[in-house]
Parts: sequence; structure tokens; C-alpha cells
Amino acid sequence: MRIVSWNRPERRIAGEEASGFFDKPLAEPWLFHFSTRRLSVEPHGGAFSLKLVLRGEERYAFGKRIVRLAPGQLLFAAAGRVYASEIAAPTESLSIFLPDGEASAFWAESRDEHDRLIDTAPAEGPAFMPAVAWRAGPGTMRQVRWLREMLSTGGEDASAAAFGLLSEAGRSWRRAAPLRELTGPRRAATREELLQRVIRARDLILDQGGIGCRLDLLAETACLSRFHFLRVFAEAFGRTPGEFARGVRLGRAAAALRSGEAVEAAALAAGYSRVSALRRAQAASAAC
Repeated sequence: MRIVSWNRPERRIAGEEASGFFDKPLAEPWLFHFSTRRLSVEPHGGAFSLKLVLRGEERYAFGKRIVRLAPGQLLFAAAGRVYASEIAAPTESLSIFLPDGEASAFWAESRDEHDRLIDTAPAEGPAFMPAVAWRAGPGTMRQVRWLREMLSTGGEDASAAAFGLLSEAGRSWRRAAPLRELTGPRRAATREELLQRVIRARDLILDQGGIGCRLDLLAETACLSRFHFLRVFAEAFGRTPGEFARGVRLGRAAAALRSGEAVEAAALAAGYSRVSALRRAQAASAAC
């Protein structure tokens, strides 16, 4: 992996300069780590990439739609997706770019047991990446801290840390991002805004472990009517909010059992009052 680090008060990357990197196939992965208080990068396409901000904020413009990336959030950009970026305050940022073949391999390797438990793995792979930011999980943030330490100290494990971050980010995306692109709205910006809204509701389900996720609260979190929320959530994630919440609870129960918890304790941790209720939920999930 080629690592490029720089620290400048401000920098503007014009289209001609950007095309020198973005418009040609990559022969190897690249990692850009930079700090600045002002940055402007004109619209460009390029290889599949992962974006994250360590401090500050970076704004990405996908056409007329603006995605604000803050610490603790991640953003994938699909290969060939055209976007511009801007920084207007002190910010430290990371971007990791992968050649096409390595992007596909990373996607396949990032599937884990959680996907099998709640069946969330998008089939399309890295070619399907709507421009929506999502919140990183604890495992991903540990990888971010490791990578930042390696970069700041010049550690030899920086490349390993970057690939570890990509793997964790892939798993995080599978858990927090939509299964498929919406087909209803004609405008891409409208589709991605709806996806961003239902991802906020899905974050709430994950935060609460699938317990006590009332439809009214989820629809309010997404700023949508109950009917519209149900339709968009089901189209994006392939299941209703209730079905997804059940999958999250079953995932929690399975994790508790793997850690050595008794069945009764695992059932309670997942929000089931009795072991028999957990068994019924497991049977219903298996029958779907």
C-alpha cells in the first residue's frame, strides 16, 4: 500500500491535477492521510474508496447532494462515482483507495457470522454504494485508532492497520447500510436522502438491540409517515423494521451464548422474557 501524508494550511486540487490520480486504473492500494484547515477538490471519479474524518468535518458533493462526514462516520464511494470534496475548518482526514480486483476481494472477505444471522449482506458488492454516511461500530473505531497511531508514529504496521480497517468497515457497512437501491424516486438525490433517513432508524434499532423499537418512534426518527417509512425500509433492507429488530435480538442472543452465558440469561439479554419465546423467534426466523 502506498501511503501519502501531508499537513498544509490549505490546498486546492483542480480537475487537471485530480485526473492525474483518479482517471487511471490503480496498480496498488493508496492511503491519503492529511491535515488542513481548507481544502477544495473539484469533481472527479476514481477507484472504490473509503472515507473517514478523524477530527473536524469534510463535505462531499455528489451532484447537488451534500454529505457531511464527521468523526465516527464512514463513507464508501463506488468506483466511478463522481464527487467533489471541501474542508472549511481544521480537519484531519483519511481516504483509502482500492484497485477494482482488491475491492471485490475485500467485499467478499468482509462477510461474517452477523450477516448469516440477520441476512443483511448486499449481493451487489462494492459497485452498489449509495452516497450515504453511516456510523462506525466499536470494532471499526478500534481499527481507526490503531491506524492513526501507526501513521503518527511511523509504525511499520500502517498498511496492515489500513487493511484491517477496510475489513471492519465492510462488516460495519453490511450491518448498517441498505441491501439495495430504491427504485421509486426518479432523482438519485431523493433516493439517497430516503436511504439516509431509514439508516438513522436502523441505527436506532441497533442501538436498542432490537428491543422496544416502536413503529411510531422509528418513523419519527426517519422523518417519514408510518406508511412511507415501512415501504422504504422494507425496500431498502429486504424486511420490515419488526423483522429486522427480531434479527438483531437473535444476534444478541447468539453472541451471549457464544460468550458462555446460560440460555436463560441470553434470552433476557435479547429482550425475551422466557427461553420458550427465544426458541419461537429462532424457529420463525429459520422458517423465513
